[in-house]
Amino acid sequence: TQPGFAVTYLRSYQNISDLQVKLRKATYTLRGHWPKGDSRKVSLYSTKWFRSHGRDISKSTHRWGRIDKYSDFGFMKGVKPNSKVALDVCLYPVQDQTGQKVKVIQVLSC
Repeated sequence: TQPGFAVTYLRSYQNISDLQVKLRKATYTLRGHWPKGDSRKVSLYSTKWFRSHGRDISKSTHRWGRIDKYSDFGFMKGVKPNSKVALDVCLYPVQDQTGQKVKVIQVLSC
């Protein structure tokens, strides 16, 4: 079995920040705020999968939210099966916004 993990977090139109996922020396930013000009006025959860290799399983929709369009296979390069590594999930402030917070719903590893 090849290693992988998923982060499920809230995305919204206001008062939400980005998340930064850190694994070893690699860093990946997950956008919490909808892109500028996006007309959505909703908050939904989103799941981002990180896998060491394999087929992209994340181009799908769940009944309460959406799963991102792609997986990032390079982020976990060099992580061996059955190994232990530290994973940090941190708030990454967005400039020119107040009341910033993040909501992590789950972090799943396999």
